[in-house]
Amino acid sequence: MPLRNHLRFTDIMLNSAAGAAMRAQQLPPALAASTLHSIVSAGVTFDFYQTSTITVGPILGPNNNIWFAVGTSVGQFVLPQKTIQECPPTQAGLAQELAVDQTGNIWFGISFGAPVIGRSTPGCNVTTYPTNGPTSNVVLGPNGNIYFSDQGQRIGSATPTGIITEFPTTFATVDPIVGPGNAIWFGEFGPRIGRLSIPSNQVTEWTVTAAAIASSLLATPDGSVWYGTDLTIGRITPGGQVQEYPIGNAGAFNLLLGPDGNVWFGCQFSAQVGKVTPAGQVSLYNTNDLPMGLAFGSDNKLYVGQLSYFLSVVDLNGNVNNLPLTGAIPYPPHLGPDGNIWFSGNPYLSPGVSSFIGRITPGGVLTEFQTSAYPNSFLNAPDGSAIYMGMNTARFGVINLV
Repeated sequence: MPLRNHLRFTDIMLNSAAGAAMRAQQLPPALAASTLHSIVSAGVTFDFYQTSTITVGPILGPNNNIWFAVGTSVGQFVLPQKTIQECPPTQAGLAQELAVDQTGNIWFGISFGAPVIGRSTPGCNVTTYPTNGPTSNVVLGPNGNIYFSDQGQRIGSATPTGIITEFPTTFATVDPIVGPGNAIWFGEFGPRIGRLSIPSNQVTEWTVTAAAIASSLLATPDGSVWYGTDLTIGRITPGGQVQEYPIGNAGAFNLLLGPDGNVWFGCQFSAQVGKVTPAGQVSLYNTNDLPMGLAFGSDNKLYVGQLSYFLSVVDLNGNVNNLPLTGAIPYPPHLGPDGNIWFSGNPYLSPGVSSFIGRITPGGVLTEFQTSAYPNSFLNAPDGSAIYMGMNTARFGVINLV
């Protein structure tokens, strides 16, 4: 999930006003011919397909095509033809996170523009629907409806036919997930965690300790919902109790359930990663710089991209190995179907340094593949043959694994 963890470097770049301007430079025909640009680096073939602007957040869509946000709308990588089709622009704002409903429609949040949510049919017929405020995160609910965050103090619901219903909340909402009780749980831009019960549509909110935002929700098998704030790591228990564990001003984000049964997280405001046990014991481990994204590898180790050109490898006991890179920010780490961790080499803060795509094997062999662009998000092909990539330039990318 690529746009969920707030205050990360790539999110700041893509979702800033400047990033919005870059991504909104979209003047495509409805069907764009694909220009293939292949790079063979260290024995691996990377294919790049021309798009009108930056692509973000690939997901598996209807007919096993790969859909992604592009400018103010969405597009698809059509298989097996390997062509790019961009849907008509919405003229409404910047397309955000995508989700597919039970009938095969693709829904997407829209920010930096009109208060609407977007929907595309598999045939690229695009419609926007008015909402109370700008939208961003979307998720498929257990009843077949799409649920979305709304910056206008609402949590919203959309039926496959486009009936929009919104429910008031105390603050703007963020990061909806399907959680315990088949309910929609969400964070807020304020000290609240919320739950929308289905089918009653009753909103319940819990007050938590946060100076700015409560987000990065994680549902765990015991029926708890964990969350991160700028001040604490916490959970709502199955009985509805709030339990919180201080982490200073570290700012917990990117919560992951580890193979050890503990919840692991990155720290937005300190050079650390942390874990909290089910009993509430918190441990923090030092890294070289601010974490930019986390992923567990096939070796049960935590891989952490950092702002200062290091990739950290953290074992379950908290031992940290910082691996230096060639002047580029490794973001975001991603576990590929080949068992390796892949990541972007973002040279934004290093003029003159080339973009690359990185790979580290479970045995610790690190390779930097020089490319003409770097990814912002990854998606594994269902058959394990490839990794699809949203790109920080007018490209859609594919790593060929077989």
